[in-house]
Order: sequence, then structure tokens, then C-alpha cells
Amino acid sequence: VENGENSRYRDWFFFDNTEECGYQTFGHWPYMPKLNLANPDCAAYFLDVGRYWLRSCHIDGWRMDVSPEIWPDFWRKFRNMLREENPDGLMVAECWDDSRQWLSTGDMFHSTMSYVWSRNVWNRFCYRKISLREFDAVNNRSLMLYPEPVTQVLWNFLDTHDTARVRTRAGGSVEMQQTMSIKEKVTVHALRKQQRILPMLRIPNRQNLLPPLYHTAFSVQKMPTRVQ
Repeated sequence: VENGENSRYRDWFFFDNTEECGYQTFGHWPYMPKLNLANPDCAAYFLDVGRYWLRSCHIDGWRMDVSPEIWPDFWRKFRNMLREENPDGLMVAECWDDSRQWLSTGDMFHSTMSYVWSRNVWNRFCYRKISLREFDAVNNRSLMLYPEPVTQVLWNFLDTHDTARVRTRAGGSVEMQQTMSIKEKVTVHALRKQQRILPMLRIPNRQNLLPPLYHTAFSVQKMPTRVQ
């Protein structure tokens, strides 16, 4: 701000008239300016941020927020950095739709939050919008979307901090919540028999009516297969 047009950081952002604040943002929020990660200095700064936490806290991986909004080549650089710091490190995308663009090439993310699977569960068990046949078809499609190493480590869930709690979606029905939890356990068991996968993750409901099936924190050392 002090140096205006001459600031070394000016090209880290996108200044134009698309927003009232004078620069591009995420979600139209002025406090979240969109970053130009195609800028080498900007990319290097945030690669160092990722490297810092890997080295200082020995974390096993990163779940990347709103991954489709980021310059794709930055994710390739981030994965290279992660491989250098921790060859067993894991990168999970937060993508709400079909994630093949970020997963199929094998040079960005290892896995994604599988909203495709979650929406299918909600539509069948919460909203009763689809038949069992339709539910089965979407389940089969979700299993065929990605290469097998990706399918083995998809992050499946019933609800997250970004969504309504599954009991709320089910109209407050504890019985339906329990049914979906049992469905999740059965799905995990069935898929484990078919292939070695990362356990599906469930974020506990706020009311703590049911014990959490799995914790949202994970460790690569507990994974059944090494992710390359």
C-alpha cells in the first residue's frame, strides 16, 4: 500500500474493476483477496509456508481449501515440495464436485473430499429424492471416477464444518442418522474386502448423540498403502 503501483507485491494480486474494492476476491469478501500464484515470488512465499509446518510440526499432509480456485500449476509445485519434505505426505483437495481435473494426472492431489458420494447419501437417506437403483448407480459412478490409487484414499463423510449436520438434513431423526452411520460402516467393510482403502472419515455431530466412527485427524503411518 505504501508504495502503490511500485510495490513489489502488486503483481501478487489482481487489480481491476470486477469488485467494488478494486481487486479480485474469493467469495466477494474484501478480506480474502485472490492471489496470483502464477507469480513466482508469490508462489515461493506460500510454498515456504507449507514447508514450515511440515518441518516444524511434522504434519503428515495438507487438506487444501477450495482447491479449484487456485492456479493449477501451484498445486504441482506444492506436491513436489511435499515429496521433498515428506515422501509419504498426503495432499487432499476440498473440491465439491467431480475432481478428475486435479486427481487424474497424478501430479497434484492424492485424494479429495468426496462430496459426490456424500450428496448421494444425503439424497437417498435424508431427502428421499432418489430411488435405491439411482443411489446404487451414483455409488458405482463415484467408484469409477478416478484411478484406483485415488479411489483407495477418497475422503468420504456424512457432514463437515461447511455443511448442515446430517441429523439436520434428516429432519432431526436420530433413527435416520443411525441408519446412515450404519450404512457408512457397511460401505467401509465392503470396500475393504474389495480393495485396501483409507477408512472413510466422519466428522462427529455437535450433539454427540453417536460416538464418532473415525476422527478427522489422520496419520499417513496408519494408511494401509503408501500413496505415491
